[in-house]
Amino acid sequence: MVHVNTKQPARPAVRKAVTATWLFASALALSAVAVAQPGMGGRPPAHAGFDNGTLFAGPSHHVVRLVNHLLDGLNVTPAQRSQIVQLAETAANEMKPQRDAERSLREKAMQVLTAPTIDAATAEQLRQQELVLHEQISRRTLAAMIDIGRVLTPQQRATLAERARLHVDAMRERAARQPHDMPRP
Repeated sequence: MVHVNTKQPARPAVRKAVTATWLFASALALSAVAVAQPGMGGRPPAHAGFDNGTLFAGPSHHVVRLVNHLLDGLNVTPAQRSQIVQLAETAANEMKPQRDAERSLREKAMQVLTAPTIDAATAEQLRQQELVLHEQISRRTLAAMIDIGRVLTPQQRATLAERARLHVDAMRERAARQPHDMPRP
């Protein structure tokens, strides 16, 4: 645990720079966990779904497992299931180069942000490159979602959307119950 001397306030400019760097690095680290990586133990993240392309993140067998889990209880036919799994696998495979590039950019950004002197121009270049990758992933994710939606019936899509809404509500409730002042490891 890091102890901070609270008796002498830090200089405002230094404090702002440290805070900004910490926030930027945290955001990059969180995006790595939330978007590009499978969860602990190789499982997909608990919040994985059709949002932000996370349905299509990770190794093919994880994508298949997650898609099958999402389809359970929707009364999909074997033909629908097979077609949707194939669409999701194809999307995941097509997005893998962008996800790998994102991971590389995050690693470079961490190097820039932890260097003795932070190169703001390089950090900005990396941010812009990541935006391009996000746009590519977003575009491909939407295309896959449309293709998958066309395989499902309107009732199946409505059921899936309601399930997603309930899941988000449950996550928000759980987050609201969590103490926000928990000590950091």
